[in-house]
Amino acid sequence: MVRFLQLLLLAVPLVAQTTVLRGIVSDETGAIVPMAEVVATGPAGARTTTTASDGSYLIVGLPPGDYSLQASTPALALAQPLRLTLDGGTRTLNLQLKLTATKQEITVSGNDAPTVTTDVANNASAMVIKGKDLDALSDDPEDLQTDLQALAGPAAGPNGGEIFVDGFSGGQLPAKDSIREIRINQNPFSPEYDRIGLGRIEVLTKPGTDKLRGTVSYNHMGEFWNSRNPYAAQKATLQLNEFRSNLSGPLNRRTSFTLDITRDSVDNGSIVNAVVLNPQTLTATPYTAVPVTPQRRMEVTPRIDYQLDAANTLTVRYTYSRSDIRDAGIGSFDLPSRGYETPARNQQVQITETAVHGATVNESRFQYSRQNTEIIPNSQEPSLFVLGSFFGGGAQTGQAFNFHRHYEFQNYTTIIRGSHTLKFGMRTRLISNDSISPQNYNGTFTFGGGQAPALDSNNQPILDPSGQPVLIAIDSIERYRRTLLFNQLGDSAAQIRALGGGATQFSINAGEPEIAGHQLDVGLFVGDDWKL
Repeated sequence: MVRFLQLLLLAVPLVAQTTVLRGIVSDETGAIVPMAEVVATGPAGARTTTTASDGSYLIVGLPPGDYSLQASTPALALAQPLRLTLDGGTRTLNLQLKLTATKQEITVSGNDAPTVTTDVANNASAMVIKGKDLDALSDDPEDLQTDLQALAGPAAGPNGGEIFVDGFSGGQLPAKDSIREIRINQNPFSPEYDRIGLGRIEVLTKPGTDKLRGTVSYNHMGEFWNSRNPYAAQKATLQLNEFRSNLSGPLNRRTSFTLDITRDSVDNGSIVNAVVLNPQTLTATPYTAVPVTPQRRMEVTPRIDYQLDAANTLTVRYTYSRSDIRDAGIGSFDLPSRGYETPARNQQVQITETAVHGATVNESRFQYSRQNTEIIPNSQEPSLFVLGSFFGGGAQTGQAFNFHRHYEFQNYTTIIRGSHTLKFGMRTRLISNDSISPQNYNGTFTFGGGQAPALDSNNQPILDPSGQPVLIAIDSIERYRRTLLFNQLGDSAAQIRALGGGATQFSINAGEPEIAGHQLDVGLFVGDDWKL
């Protein structure tokens, strides 16, 4: 115990000899400077601290001696380090930082003349998306396509932008897990494309890996955090379930594979806010509903990469996808009878053979795809438009069908000779499309407002002193009510129109709804990229 007290008494003067250095760091205007670095360099080396949010700093335990004190931020610093001597106790020292001079160098080229070049690096609109930038984009293929088209901007021609998947045109976006990188407007002057300019999106997919690797992801979203639409009696349903999986690895020494599976299930509630007639009393009654529109999508894409020999590589990819949306087209004034189903099936085969012989590269590509799309209405009845109140009857689409086939063959050769990069080749495309589109073949009755005779409690016209009916303004729902009422009473069509009923317009299409078309195009090109 005695020895402990002796040690304690010896330690007291040692602690008393250290110095606590504190203060406030500000700039020339007197504003505090947070996150500034303060460094005190002395007998025990350098001690560093950072100012707090109120600009204060604190350094404790500095032994006596001569010190050099510096404080700085990226744009501020002391004009010169402060020299001070510390001999114990607490020392308060406020610091004022000043703007630091920065050095900038600008290199001016001797040739100020404007130049035109096809070099990709000089294309100001070019964009390459990969890695973390690609991860930040949407996982949903439809949302991803919308984002990319917005980034690509408008394109020349009536059809807008184009999407190329591994050099093939007319394809659909693959699963994002299988995308290696995306190039947007990489070279607007490349001769192998249909037209120059912006709006072109090139998607490059990943080959198989050397080791077995895989990813699985699941995304869920519900209506829990959604607010109720003020025009709906209850909250609309929203249930989103997205499943993504990717598996890649070797099959043998020369072969690798990639398998992508996507499964989406979306139940999205539509909101109907209309005015309809009560079937018994024929009185106008507000109608609100939140019918569910189920959406189901699935896609399976296997890919095989096979090394034929040291110079030749073969890639084969097959894609099968199907989607089904039921009760689409419902919402706002459209009643559930106006809904329709849109099943779709798509199959695609892509084959690429690449040969590398020294400075010469030859690529041969073949693609075949077919897509079947249908529209199946919930009702085959004529469409009924009561303007400003509700849209009923059947959908105007009718029983529609579209069968699309796409064949494509490409062969490109690239030769590098010194400063010249010569590229030439050909592309052949055959597109066949058969469609049946009986749009409005069931007819459409439209009811609008206007003038009509005023009716008494017995639904008889009110006459003025001269014996003529008193005319009043009626809206579309009243015209529709009078049509149903006087039709139930057995009045003729002429009597119904005289009493303010009857449709204000009727339209119907007729003829052959089937359209078949074929398109064949062959393109040859030669390009030379000459770099000085």
